[in-house]
Amino acid sequence: MASNSYFLAPLALLFILSAILAKGDDTLITKTCKNVTYSDLCISTLKSDPSSAKADVKGLASIMVRFGHAKASSIRSYLKALVYNKATKGALKETLQFCLTRFSYSVRELRVALHKLSKDQFEFAQYDVTSGDDAPDDCKEEFSNTPSLSYPPELSRRGDDFEKICFIAQEIIDPLIPNNS
Repeated sequence: MASNSYFLAPLALLFILSAILAKGDDTLITKTCKNVTYSDLCISTLKSDPSSAKADVKGLASIMVRFGHAKASSIRSYLKALVYNKATKGALKETLQFCLTRFSYSVRELRVALHKLSKDQFEFAQYDVTSGDDAPDDCKEEFSNTPSLSYPPELSRRGDDFEKICFIAQEIIDPLIPNNS
């Protein structure tokens, strides 16, 4: 009977410590996300990345920028498929090509933002995220300049998701900038 308690005591202690540590990680995520515009999306996105459990605020910002980069890359791939589809011609092809160029720029800008975050250049990182998240609006505007075209709903949905992630990243980075907190 005593040997069972020697076995169970360390397990119970490990369980309690794990719960305390997990609560602490959730607390930083919740605290970080409570002041952003899309707080539920912020929390769910950060919690979906296992590395968020041990991240500080700078790490959480990097995670969010990586999610933005992944979304921009996914949209770029989606646009490539549309542009290079043989059925896509004329004004639609030109407009989609414009959008592809803009999202390619977003991918580059978010990659640069990650580098700037790693160097603690928070103001520059935020600027790069802001520059990168212009693609959906630029793309919508290009579609609206051609009355015969309507903005594809799937591109609209993906672009909206991307903008929200970038906006959250900007809001997480903001307090890291000296004199902004």
